[in-house]
Amino acid sequence: SGKQIPKICELRERLHFGTAFQWEYRALYYGHELLHAVGYEPQREPDRIIEEYCRRDYRYDTAYRHFICAYDQIEDTIEFEALKDRMENIYTTEYLEKIVYSWNEAYRRDGMRTGIMPQGNFYREKVEKVKEKVAVIISDALRYEVAMQLFDRLEQDQNCTVSMDVMMGIVPSYTALGMANLL
Repeated sequence: SGKQIPKICELRERLHFGTAFQWEYRALYYGHELLHAVGYEPQREPDRIIEEYCRRDYRYDTAYRHFICAYDQIEDTIEFEALKDRMENIYTTEYLEKIVYSWNEAYRRDGMRTGIMPQGNFYREKVEKVKEKVAVIISDALRYEVAMQLFDRLEQDQNCTVSMDVMMGIVPSYTALGMANLL
């Protein structure tokens, strides 16, 4: 009837047997979203890589995470195994390998010198001057795309003022150094 896969999945999930097949529909929905990574070309300059990731590219990570989550909930995955293999291949070769290579090249060229605030300036720039109560989530492994999902939820709370920004971490990146640098 001229509908696209995401719309069909949304409609089918609301029908009588929608809950029985919700994970299958969600896997198809997010698999379709991940198809947008085909032909992906990352930026080459550090600031542009970061800007595009924060604006758009993080959505590939989100689609892949939701696809895998839905796939893991499907009881009989036989009919979805080929799709899972294809989604893993698209995510890995069309997106991850390209963006990681671009990051590494940018770092090799100029040490990732950017206009992004260094992690060590976090407290002085973001917390010290604020007079109201401040809640800060510090995590050494919270993916940006997960943080965006949390940001969207917190933004719906009328009692909160929410902001999100990126910072340049330190190298080498491991918990003991990163946490000490933030605190």
